[in-house]
Amino acid sequence: MSRPRVLFVCFIINFIHFTRGQLFLQCACKMDVQKLSADCSGLGLTNISEIFNCVPNNTRELNLFNNSISDILPGIFGRFSSLQSLRLDYNRIGYLNSGVFSGLTQLGNLSLNHNNLNGSESYADDVFKPLRNLRRLYLQGNCNVHTSVCSYPDKAVSVATSLQYLHLDGIPNVDFGTGFSKLRNLETLYINDENGFCNLPVLTENTFEPFRQTPLYYLHLDGCSIEKFAPNVFRGLLNLSTLIIEDNRHLCSVENATVGLNETNIETIRFNNWCRQHSDFIRLAEGMFKGLTNTSLKTLDLGWNKINYIHPRCVDNLPKSLQYISLKENKLDSGNFLKYLRRLNRLEVFDVSYQYHNRMGIAAFRNRKLQANSLLQILKNTVGDDKPVYLPENVRTIFMNNIKLEYPVPSLIFGPNRLQHLDASCCMLIAFLGPWYGLKDLQFFNLSFNRFSYFSPNTFVDMGNLKTLLLQNTQIGESLNRDHEGLTFSSQKKLEVLDLRSNAIKDLPYKLFHNLTNLQSLSLAENSVKNISFLLRPLTKLRKLDLSNNSVEYISSENMLALDQIASTGKIDLDLSGNILSCMCNNQDFVNWLATTKVNIIQKDKLYCLYINETLVSLSGLEFIRDQLKYECTSWIVMTSCVTGFIGLLLVLSLVALLYHKRWQLRYLWYIGRVKIDPYHHPDDQEQALLEIDAYISYEQHYDVTDDITLHKAITDKIYPFFEERGYTLKIREQFDGYDKLYRVIPETIRKSRKVVVLLTPSYCKEYWNTFEFNIAAYEGIYSKRNVILPVVIGDLSKIYMTPEIRSFIRSKVKSKDVLCFPSSENYHRTIDAFNEQLEQWLCLRH
Repeated sequence: MSRPRVLFVCFIINFIHFTRGQLFLQCACKMDVQKLSADCSGLGLTNISEIFNCVPNNTRELNLFNNSISDILPGIFGRFSSLQSLRLDYNRIGYLNSGVFSGLTQLGNLSLNHNNLNGSESYADDVFKPLRNLRRLYLQGNCNVHTSVCSYPDKAVSVATSLQYLHLDGIPNVDFGTGFSKLRNLETLYINDENGFCNLPVLTENTFEPFRQTPLYYLHLDGCSIEKFAPNVFRGLLNLSTLIIEDNRHLCSVENATVGLNETNIETIRFNNWCRQHSDFIRLAEGMFKGLTNTSLKTLDLGWNKINYIHPRCVDNLPKSLQYISLKENKLDSGNFLKYLRRLNRLEVFDVSYQYHNRMGIAAFRNRKLQANSLLQILKNTVGDDKPVYLPENVRTIFMNNIKLEYPVPSLIFGPNRLQHLDASCCMLIAFLGPWYGLKDLQFFNLSFNRFSYFSPNTFVDMGNLKTLLLQNTQIGESLNRDHEGLTFSSQKKLEVLDLRSNAIKDLPYKLFHNLTNLQSLSLAENSVKNISFLLRPLTKLRKLDLSNNSVEYISSENMLALDQIASTGKIDLDLSGNILSCMCNNQDFVNWLATTKVNIIQKDKLYCLYINETLVSLSGLEFIRDQLKYECTSWIVMTSCVTGFIGLLLVLSLVALLYHKRWQLRYLWYIGRVKIDPYHHPDDQEQALLEIDAYISYEQHYDVTDDITLHKAITDKIYPFFEERGYTLKIREQFDGYDKLYRVIPETIRKSRKVVVLLTPSYCKEYWNTFEFNIAAYEGIYSKRNVILPVVIGDLSKIYMTPEIRSFIRSKVKSKDVLCFPSSENYHRTIDAFNEQLEQWLCLRH
């Protein structure tokens, strides 16, 4: 090849690379071929022609958001005849010439928000005329009403007769203009404030005059610094069905806004976030909604305000057509108005959630004494304890969640109702004291995230149609553990979903779920459940059992069989993640079941079990674990047999040691047996011969009666002298010779005593010889058929430590009123003499 040709080829190649590079730079728009859309936002474009080389002519959606476009040449969009949506917001457009939208006959959405289109002078009168199919037009954020002179582009907009949605700035003291009256298809008008683009302090009776010729049915006024409404401001908007007025902090009365609405088709009203500066709280006066009485209103949203009081007569002004009422996110302190809701016989949804929730810090909440900001407490205070609670007869849903109380839920009786959905979650309820009767249609009940220290097992007794019951994070583990008869869920035969997550559950009674024959999902996740031994067999429709994050080691044989039977009729998922299972010799059946069951064990390969060598092994090698257990557990059986034999030997040795330790009792029994078979023995003669001592006193020597007097001192200084003066003979253990064998002399002394006075102190039975004396006296009573022991209680009987045998004996004495009470420390000096006299009477009379 000649040199000129080589140079020419190199030039062509370089030109192609350069051209491709230029095209790449010019085609930075993001294309979506399927949607036929082009996103050219944020590219710093100054001229729309810059995208011609990369945006196809058949594009339907073109996004030129956030560029630097200031001028648009007439006819520049002509090539995009298929365009349906065009975004030109956040540019620098200051004027729209005639013909700039020529050819866009299919355009339905046009956004010009946040440009420099200050008013009518910024638009050619016929600029929107080519847009025969324009449905939505966005012109908000073009003129800061606080810093610029603005006007409404009603002449330019008037030619867009197909327009259905219009988004505008709100300009103070300027009429909307007659041009808007030509929008015979306009349905929605949205006027809002974004950093100073709406300021309508006073809305007069004629403010919306041009729109009375349009079919306007949706009007949204958002953050326009509205302070006052003139009466009848919305009168004449005959088709108006939705009115939303929100974020107007200087507006503290909406009474006038409702006047004249009876001439409209109003169905939905939202008054949100109003009156923020002049008052801490809002009180809805008696006549606040008097203009709504004769309307067909269905939805009234008063959420996100500071309403703390609603006059009962205010509810009387509401129309009976209401189906939805929201008082969400307020600060209601009084609920007297609630009893008037009953007249709203078409009400289906009532939302009173989030009272005193987000706008008050926890310290302020604790310092404020809430009187009745719970639907439960309000209703309970409104009606008597025995009177039924009457709900609106057609109410289906009540939201009363996130109210933040520390309140025990009382037992309630509801009058006839159709309530199906009740959310009482996150209310800090501390107990459920009794059943709720009358909620027979209830299907969804959410009590989650409360703190029930007590939960009555009869709570759901009259809710037989429940399908979903959410009880997670309610701390009802202890209450469920006490329900051995399974009463808590006994009526829920239609229940499908039961959530008991995070309730500190350690164990569950066997019969707790025995009636849940339609249950499909049961969650016990994030508890401390160890033994899965509760009854699962009746849960034949169970499809998900969540046992994750517990302390589960294995599943009982009965429940393994039950889960297999359920799996034979349909798929069931079992979640055991977060548990350390047991792969021990005594759980071989469970390990085999894990390997063979048809139950879908979620992420089984990621589970771990504790092996017999105390190491954690992954169940990904389950077959290997099974084989190892078969081998190692055979040796374990042999070792177990040896250990069992060794334990048996230890038991024999322990028995011998026990017999040696109890040899004194055996001797006594042998003595009794020998006397019984003595043909010359007569019990009466023996008693007369032996009863030389009037009373033997058994007591705890160092027990303090008062701060300076021990029980021993009380006996030697007060009791002994009293009875010696009267000729009685008393004995105590301290009188025995130090060389005397106590295990011999004590039984002999007791056999010679008419009575054994036992002074029961809290730690009486902790001393061996005290227990010895008591038992010997008891044996003597059995042998001689006499009432030998005379108990004297010192202090609270329930706090006295006693062995089971002594406790049983003392209970029988208490029942027969054969017990004396020793003077208390406060009354000791005044009543000790009276006690001695009473003791003397008992010694004389109770043989």
